[in-house]
Order: sequence, then C-alpha cells, then structure tokens
Amino acid sequence: MRFPELGPRSILSAALSLATATLTLAGCGSTAPTIRVTSPFTAEHALVFDDGADYVARPDALDGDWREDWDRDMQKRVGFSDTICVVTVNTLRIDTDLDRNTTYRLIAHIDRTLYGESPGEELPLIVREGSDGYASINGNDRRILNKTFVLFLKWYQPPTGDISSHWHLSPASQQILTATNRMIERRNVAQNPDQREIIIEHEN
Repeated sequence: MRFPELGPRSILSAALSLATATLTLAGCGSTAPTIRVTSPFTAEHALVFDDGADYVARPDALDGDWREDWDRDMQKRVGFSDTICVVTVNTLRIDTDLDRNTTYRLIAHIDRTLYGESPGEELPLIVREGSDGYASINGNDRRILNKTFVLFLKWYQPPTGDISSHWHLSPASQQILTATNRMIERRNVAQNPDQREIIIEHEN
C-alpha cells in the first residue's frame, strides 16, 4: 500500500494538530484543587488536628482509657476533617530561624483520597517548634520518612495570609484504614439520609 505524499503545508498542519492534542492532554488533570474553609478553626479542632503524628498501628492492642481516648479522637478527626488521604511522606526538611526556632516541613505525596477533595499530588505539612504536635515529629525521622500514613486535614483561614491547614498523621495500617473507612461511611450516611434509605432497600 502506498501512502499519499504530504506537502509542506499538510505536514505543518499535522504537526500543529499533534501539538494541540498534546497540550490538551497535558492540561488534563492539572486543575487546581478546591481548597475551602468549611468552618472556623476552634479549640476543639486543635485537640485533634495538632500538626503531629501518632504511631499506633494496632488500636486493638490499647486498653482502658488509652483505647477510649483513641476512639474519641479518631471519631472527631473523621467527623471534622475536610479531607482524608492516604499519603507517603517522601521528604522531610528542617529549617531554623535566627532565634534558633525549628520548623519541620513534611512533603506528603497524595496516594489516594478517602474523603473530601484531593489537595493535589503533593502537600507540605508544617509544624513549628512550640506546637502541640512538634514533639511527635522531632527526632522521629526514621518513623516518618518514606512511610505511609492516613492524613486528616482541616483547612483554616489565618487573620493574614493564605488558607493553610492543620493536620494529623496516623499509620496507614489495615486496622486504621478499616476504622477510618467505617467512620467515613457513617459520616456520609448522616450527611445524606436519602443514601441510607437506598442502601437499606438494596440490601433487602
């Protein structure tokens, strides 16, 4: 089979069409994430979005008050979160200012989103010396770097500056993921009672 010869104008037109298609494809998925403050950040929020991490991979191993505290905090985090994601912390940076105060910057890669809008492909998580969660990050590089966590995220608007976030990291163990997904389902049902009726009717 012989293909027709293309003149210079045809070649240029084909090249432009290919370039346009390439740019269009490159633009897909590059939409800026939706960041929206859903409520004022309160003292109750601060208790569970402490800009820190816990390392409890097996909550069933906790006893007594420890387990009750874990259940209560987890329910509040899921209930208050704007976004819940599975992330991998692939970069950890330490900055020191002129007063020798330390700030940790964790760069979290978003592996998948469990609830809410994805914040994008990567998200910086910042914790400053003096913050409630600082002690859980300080000196725990090996427990954090290149590890997978569930990220609970709450957006807030400071008096000056851009929208920022407070957050908490929990290990992305099977127990944590199961508990998180179960609580997300309950939250979705509470927010969408019609969905609950459909689910019940379908199961019957």
